[in-house]
Amino acid sequence: MRRAHILLAPIWGLSASLAVHADEDRLSCAELAERRAAQQFAEEDAAREDRQAGQVSDGALQRDFLRLDAEAYRMRVYRNCMQLRGAPPPEEPPAPTDD
Repeated sequence: MRRAHILLAPIWGLSASLAVHADEDRLSCAELAERRAAQQFAEEDAAREDRQAGQVSDGALQRDFLRLDAEAYRMRVYRNCMQLRGAPPPEEPPAPTDD
């Protein structure tokens, strides 16, 4: 009987370990996706401002579209990151923490 407990103990420890790693994967993928999306938005917004220098246009609408594109890119990066780590991604990535 004692031997069965010894064999099961590592299985429970592994399960808890995988859960901790899954949380870490979600957070690190969310942070990576947030950084890349913010970088993409900043680059595209700067390029838009350069193209419109001296022109009159509706910059607010264009910035809204850039934000939508950045959000779609953030989700794509997050899902790809989670897929590379072998975990099925949840619908929405967790918000990055400000540690």
